[in-house]
Amino acid sequence: FLYLYFFSIPLFEDTDAPWHLAIGALILDLGKIPATDSWTYTAGGHPWYIISWLYDLIAELVNRAAGLKGLYIFMVAGFAGVAALLAYELLQYKNIGSNAIILALLLAGSCLIGFTEVRPHLVGYLCISGFHIILHKSREREGFQQFLPLPLIMVLWVNTHGSIMVGL
Repeated sequence: FLYLYFFSIPLFEDTDAPWHLAIGALILDLGKIPATDSWTYTAGGHPWYIISWLYDLIAELVNRAAGLKGLYIFMVAGFAGVAALLAYELLQYKNIGSNAIILALLLAGSCLIGFTEVRPHLVGYLCISGFHIILHKSREREGFQQFLPLPLIMVLWVNTHGSIMVGL
């Protein structure tokens, strides 16, 4: 968390960040997901498919509750969670030393620094990590019960980020 917190890019260096927050604010103000585009002058009134609507709503709720600094901490904590899931998985292997795990986490953290913006791909990374853990553990157990969380993860994923194709 501290590594990502101090070395991540500024919150609004990515131009999509304000757009995601504006979509979340629009959903909160309307009380529903808009069905038509009211922002684009060339597509006004046409059907509008907001793939990341749930993420945009959550980001705006965090912004309203904790401000932009709180939103930044929320995003960094989410990516630190992805790194924690990686560490958890690596610790399951008895033949991997702690130095190798630390090196893997530093490399993963360095790769994640460029993605700590207010963008919904965070949810994609968390879902990919969840899928990996469930599928990896399925090698050790029998029965279909272990796969029950997968459809729930897919429902979350399909409403937050377009990387759902990775899950399929």
